[in-house]
Amino acid sequence: MISHKNKCIFVEVPKTGSTSVRAILGKAWKPHLNLWQIKNQMEMYWTRYGGRKNRIMAALYLFLPEEQRREIGRKQFETYFKFGFVRNPWDRVVSLYERTEALQLRNEMTFEQFVDWIGYSSATCVHSSPHRYQLDWFVDPNGNVLADFIGKFERLEEPNKIKAIVLTCDRYRAITRHVIFQYDRLWPDHPFVFHIPYQELGGTDTKRVRYFPSPSDIKGTVLHLLADIDDEEWIYWCVDDKYPIQLPTDKVASLISHAMRLPEIDGLLFCRCRATLSSPWFTLHPHKIKNLFGDVYLERKTWSQIWIHQILRAKVLRHLFIHLPDHIPSAKAMDDLKDDVPKLPEHRLFVTEKNFAVFGESTRKGDITQNCYESIMAAGIELPEWFQQPTGEYVTLGKL
Repeated sequence: MISHKNKCIFVEVPKTGSTSVRAILGKAWKPHLNLWQIKNQMEMYWTRYGGRKNRIMAALYLFLPEEQRREIGRKQFETYFKFGFVRNPWDRVVSLYERTEALQLRNEMTFEQFVDWIGYSSATCVHSSPHRYQLDWFVDPNGNVLADFIGKFERLEEPNKIKAIVLTCDRYRAITRHVIFQYDRLWPDHPFVFHIPYQELGGTDTKRVRYFPSPSDIKGTVLHLLADIDDEEWIYWCVDDKYPIQLPTDKVASLISHAMRLPEIDGLLFCRCRATLSSPWFTLHPHKIKNLFGDVYLERKTWSQIWIHQILRAKVLRHLFIHLPDHIPSAKAMDDLKDDVPKLPEHRLFVTEKNFAVFGESTRKGDITQNCYESIMAAGIELPEWFQQPTGEYVTLGKL
């Protein structure tokens, strides 16, 4: 299907999650066309459908010379993002047999008979296509792949875990527990495995939390947590001084998933606030990029808002901390020290044009904020004596 609004083409291989994607992009004029057929459609016909205006345009468009139509369609096809999904063929044939829509054969034959009967990958669909293999939807007659991205259906249901690098220390263990508690509460199926550094106060590893003995200094702690992570691997950077208050988790999950698939993106922040909101001329480049769902990303010029939770490639964080001084007197001092480290132009960091998160600040100058104190009390987390006196300040970042 073609989505002119989102400038993308979705290849609908049956039983690979097409219904979910159509719910976002809209219905196809004719389902289950392969990319080569869609390319030919775009090079010959008006491909916007619905309404009187498009019916008139479709008729008038045929009066253009064929070569002109081919050139218009070719340029569109090349610039649109072309994607689709494939599925384990054994799992997929079971799904085709068990389907409750279109051609239902479960009550007509056994599964063994069905396997012998099905000749094409979409033989049970209303709009059947003569494709034996799923790859046939994505190639031209010579076997050249036309798609920009072919994903696995299984990855849609079981996203990879992302290492969440937490900057903290033993003294702040209650604060760290609160950060993790908030993610578990707001986003029960989040993809993060929190990597917690410690000096003496270890813990028991779980599926969602791992503890790492680390140096006592800030720079050494972060570089130690990154030591075995490849430069290009995506991490979730979360300093314990911030914790989530509001997260539209479906939206944040889709933003993260999309950003991690784009080679030109090295970091994405989905909480737009403070300098990226109030001083865009100083913190942001003027150009914008748009994902296939229409979300706009703005490129950051500086390290501004680097301490807010966000996804990054490991190389970005490694570069920053390698170039910070060996002695960092406090976490607060990092905010000034970061400005002495040039951000490499090839490390492209973005922030969403719209804000999609609200975070709270945990502490101010070493003292617990009122909002964090109240949230920790509500969570039933025990606080040490040095965090028993809140500041009285409510400090949050971002508005939904």
